[in-house]
Amino acid sequence: MEMTKDMEKAYNELALARVCREALKKRKEQLEEELRLANSEIYGELERETDRVATLEEILRSLALDQFKATGTKAWQGGVEVKEFVVLDYQEPDALAWAKEHRVALKLDRPAFDRIAKASPEEFPFVKISKEPRAQIPQKMVVKEGEAEASPTP
Repeated sequence: MEMTKDMEKAYNELALARVCREALKKRKEQLEEELRLANSEIYGELERETDRVATLEEILRSLALDQFKATGTKAWQGGVEVKEFVVLDYQEPDALAWAKEHRVALKLDRPAFDRIAKASPEEFPFVKISKEPRAQIPQKMVVKEGEAEASPTP
């Protein structure tokens, strides 16, 4: 069936808009690549520093967890802290069977089931509940004077 004139006009406008959009996307990608090539040194430095930050965060988290295990301390200056998260371990078929038996679901809704199991753990012998400590590091940190080994280069 043929399109009406209005439909044909809208079709052609859309087709042209899509062609223009693709051309702009390609130009944007070209410019981004030119930027990367022209500034490869700073991109390399950023990648190395990103890796260094990740490594140092993991070291600090590990040290905080070690101290928590040794002393029970959960918070330190600078905003570093250990939080304990409740972790549920169960087989999904067992949880689904419970949900069906109690007519609360035909398909397991894990977040809802977890809330119910946390609230009444005695009713769920097949669920193992434990606490998992996780070290938290604040996004904004203050470098103490005289303790910085390297400073960022703008």
